[in-house]
Amino acid sequence: LVPTHADWCVLYLFKDGQIRRAAVVHRDAAMEQRLKETLQRRPSVDDDSAVPSRVIRTGQACLIREFGPAQLEKEPDSAILREAGLGSCISVPLKARRDMVGVLSLARRKSGAYDEDDLSWAEDLAHRIGVSIENRRLVAEAKELFNQTVSANFVSAPDGRITACNQTFAALFGFESIDDVLAAPAVALC
Repeated sequence: LVPTHADWCVLYLFKDGQIRRAAVVHRDAAMEQRLKETLQRRPSVDDDSAVPSRVIRTGQACLIREFGPAQLEKEPDSAILREAGLGSCISVPLKARRDMVGVLSLARRKSGAYDEDDLSWAEDLAHRIGVSIENRRLVAEAKELFNQTVSANFVSAPDGRITACNQTFAALFGFESIDDVLAAPAVALC
């Protein structure tokens, strides 16, 4: 994304009613570090009028063609935003299948740098990112259920080799750990 489509960008994640600044990338490494330090001091977005809050609340993307000085002064940490370069901005919702999972904000130093075509592209990208985040969450939940169940769960390859199992499966076959099961030849389980 940076520097091809933005001078810098911020990823906000939304969970349990909180908007958390999860990542920032800037074309200038020194400025990126300063932005990260700012985000660490203020990891959450608490202002309901802030663009990420508005995007999450409405589910609608926001294109700001020209981010003027008056608008900039209303933003938290306006000094560092000015230094980072905030002339034009796109913020798009990251939607999973059913839920809002976050916001992706792209920024350019130059005013008028983004238009409707850029907004459409960013919305498509945000959709793909949102689905990816949801898929990752679903895989993590499935793994947790797989590992925590009292039933002996396993996954095997066509050759009979065990490729994954839970601790209950390992104990049932007399192994101390999952790693011991995965290292054992399939015939050891018979």
